[in-house]
Amino acid sequence: MLDAPSADSGKSVNQAARGFFPARLPLLAIFFLSGASGLIYQVVWSRGLLLVFGSTTHAVSTVLAAFMGGLALGSLAAARRGDRVAHPLKVYAVLEVAIAVLAVAVLLALPLLAPVYAALTGSGEASGAALGLLRFALACAALLTPTALMGATLPILSAHVERGGSPGTGAGALYAANTVGAVAGAALAGF
Repeated sequence: MLDAPSADSGKSVNQAARGFFPARLPLLAIFFLSGASGLIYQVVWSRGLLLVFGSTTHAVSTVLAAFMGGLALGSLAAARRGDRVAHPLKVYAVLEVAIAVLAVAVLLALPLLAPVYAALTGSGEASGAALGLLRFALACAALLTPTALMGATLPILSAHVERGGSPGTGAGALYAANTVGAVAGAALAGF
């Protein structure tokens, strides 16, 4: 039978949470900006890839699937290794710099995809399924690496804030800051 949590355990969690926020406010602000920039990248990349694939529901779905798949793969890989990283804050900084560099590289590479896509679909005889697979392969080729790095940021940064603290307090705050930043980034990029 499970015992009800004591009042003391609730106090210690609340004290840990109160101690976390002021000390980690700069880190939360940085992760807010990371979420904002990630969604700005997504909107810009989507618009660029729509110029390559055309503006169809299937093209938008393909871009979104490649983006979300990259986030999931990066998160999975980093979650398995995050606790073993000696200096997670340094790794996080390297990830953010790599994401920024790759974001620009993707923007520069997108115009190169248009002639490749046109050459591969030039005969017009490809089926809808074949075109969908081709779009998915090209979108993954362009987006998988930077989005996998984006997905790795939360587990790596969580490994940093969870060390020596109460489990779950830091990761939840980071996720919230990143999500609010993502909403802000999507709104900014949309306008």
